[in-house]
Amino acid sequence: MSLLKDFETRLEKIVEGVFQKGFKSTIQPIELAKRLVRSMEEGRTVSVNKVYVPNQYTIRLSKEDIEEFTSFEPQLISELKDFLMKHMKSRRYATIGDIKIMLEEDKDLALGENRIEAKLVTPSGGDKPEGEIMAALDLSVGDEQETFFLTKRTVRIGRLENNDIIIPDPSLSRHHVEIKQSEGKFHLYDLGSTNGTFLNGRRVSEASLKNGDSISVGKVDLKFRRLG
Repeated sequence: MSLLKDFETRLEKIVEGVFQKGFKSTIQPIELAKRLVRSMEEGRTVSVNKVYVPNQYTIRLSKEDIEEFTSFEPQLISELKDFLMKHMKSRRYATIGDIKIMLEEDKDLALGENRIEAKLVTPSGGDKPEGEIMAALDLSVGDEQETFFLTKRTVRIGRLENNDIIIPDPSLSRHHVEIKQSEGKFHLYDLGSTNGTFLNGRRVSEASLKNGDSISVGKVDLKFRRLG
């Protein structure tokens, strides 16, 4: 049995008869399941070893639709979450933390309309900020690319194993550069490296970062990328 058919069968047992008796919304759970999968696929981030997908999904509905789903919202969310997790495992995707699905009212939507927002968010705890992962660094080596998510407020890059991002290239200093996050903005700081840090071809000691910036540390090139 396909994942979608299995999802539909299980949900029908939970809400048997609800769609035949006074259910006004034209939105069917199977439609939401399909759109969630599409949002997961569109939100993929590929690294050298894994494909990461969003872990937080917000389904925005009209007030009328929210009221229609209220009677079985917990069961619906549970089944949608289970469906997404099975899809993720079947594709061998990875994510950070647990998958979370929320239904929220959107006053701009009419009955039957819906919108889904997907994000990759960090779990709370430690020195990780609770909230959306806002940026990543792409490292290209030959034909392969590795992605490092910037999940901490301060990320240090260098040769030694006590760095957050370890790049064992002799052209890098032991502690080469730091990227700090503050109020949604990112700043680059060279740590007195031997071969310097270059931003878009210009040597810098510190600089603000914007989406698409090229960072060169020693002979290694990184691309700074904002997420969302």
